[in-house]
Amino acid sequence: MNQNLRPFSASESLKELASAFAKAQAEIEGATADKQNPHFRSRYADLGNVVDAIKPAITKHGLSFVQVSHNDESAACIETIILHSSGEWLSCGCVSVPVSKHDAQGYGSALTYARRYSLAAAFGVAPEDDDGNAAAKNAPPKHEPSFAPLSEQQVVEIAALADEVGVSLDKILAFCKARTFAEVPATAYKRIINKLEQSRKAAA
Repeated sequence: MNQNLRPFSASESLKELASAFAKAQAEIEGATADKQNPHFRSRYADLGNVVDAIKPAITKHGLSFVQVSHNDESAACIETIILHSSGEWLSCGCVSVPVSKHDAQGYGSALTYARRYSLAAAFGVAPEDDDGNAAAKNAPPKHEPSFAPLSEQQVVEIAALADEVGVSLDKILAFCKARTFAEVPATAYKRIINKLEQSRKAAA
């Protein structure tokens, strides 16, 4: 995921918006992680959770938002624009998420990710990740190396490429000597992708 750099874009004045935003942000709580990720066997906050987390506060203070999709062949690019009832507005820039599979499903998945990340970043929403909180509480001492599993986006990209070349996810897990993707380290991502690319070239 990339945050595209672009010139600051906003209405001439932000006085009313800034005041309302400060009040709303003080009332916005974290997005509850209640969706299940089958590959990780963990929970995460989806787009609906983020909207639910911000809607009461922004509505109360005269704020709203729109999300604009920008054309990009290789990524889903979303720009979140914060609006105020006074007519003032603020663009939060574009968030770009790579499309792992170039079809409707792949683009739709990347678009949803981009909308969620962009909206959460715009309003400063930190998902309340139950697994993340548990991991933090049970984190090993700093002198011990910590285990970092594949990210959710990496699993999506691996699954899309595996489907493209006809390799089952069970076969990938066997290759990694793991039972679930939660047991696969992030450092194995490039090795898995390279293996799948080799399979694609062999089948060509």
